[in-house]
Order: sequence, then C-alpha cells, then structure tokens
Amino acid sequence: MSYVDAALAPQRKPDRSSSTALPLSEGMRKAGRLVARCLDMLADEVRPEFRPKKIDRLVFEFAMDHQATPGR
Repeated sequence: MSYVDAALAPQRKPDRSSSTALPLSEGMRKAGRLVARCLDMLADEVRPEFRPKKIDRLVFEFAMDHQATPGR
C-alpha cells in the first residue's frame, strides 16, 4: 500500500459541533494527500548515498508545482 492508497481509506467523521471542523478537516486531508504523493515521488530518490540537498530541492519543486507553501 502506498501513502496515496492509505489517504483514500475511509475517513473518520469530523466533529460537526464546531463551525470550523469541516473546512479544517478538508484542508488537512488535501494537505495529507499532497504530502503522501510527495513521499511516493521521493521513494525512488532515497537510498544510502542520497544527497539531502537534492531531496530538499525535489520537495521544494514539488510544492511549487502544486501551488503549495513549503515549510521552512
């Protein structure tokens, strides 16, 4: 199972008592799916001789390609 497959698993129902629960949980799911896709993309890059700067560049480019704001 890949990270993306796990992201498609049935979701728990959000707490509907809070007015912000639904938009926040949808945003978190979207971010989680994007991170999962990024991790799947990196799976072929990470090996014993990996270069951290290359990984940083790949993650940054992935974030920019998907209109995401990378963490610093």
